[in-house]
Amino acid sequence: MTPASDLTRVVLTRKIGQSVIVREDICLTVVAIEGGRVILGVEAPRDDRILRGELRDLPEEPIIIEAPAYPPERTPPR
Repeated sequence: MTPASDLTRVVLTRKIGQSVIVREDICLTVVAIEGGRVILGVEAPRDDRILRGELRDLPEEPIIIEAPAYPPERTPPR
């Protein structure tokens, strides 16, 4: 991870449909704004790893959580 002293923060305002180009091949677009949430679309090469900030420090290996088994006569809760 890059040391904090080497980072720059840019604060932008965008409207629905407007984009921000991060690199030549990465584009973030505001898709929707719902209440206090902003929904972003990310266009990037398939081999680039795209993560939410809070997931950045988790291991790359998948974490497997086993679901409870349900008897055939029961349906899982929704």
